[in-house]
Amino acid sequence: MIKNSAHTPGPWGCAYTSNYAHDYRITREDKTPLLLTVIANDHSEQRANARLIAAAPDLLAALQLCERALEERDAEAEEYAAKAARAAIAKATGEI
Repeated sequence: MIKNSAHTPGPWGCAYTSNYAHDYRITREDKTPLLLTVIANDHSEQRANARLIAAAPDLLAALQLCERALEERDAEAEEYAAKAARAAIAKATGEI
């Protein structure tokens, strides 16, 4: 069973801002900012952190699908959950 959460619903995205601090903004689908900056030691680490944070709702949803598929032992649900997990991982790692 997918559990409800109090977080802002996804999908989330991340966008680079060209201000002096070189911030990344975590945004909702409609581009409304959720988090104004992601702090890190360097630009590539900052970008990776922003992608990971932006993928959080997708990662949570994929884990919930995996949990349900395992509980139900349903091959079709397992395939769907695996596809969702691969997509969430790709988003978190910047592959898409």
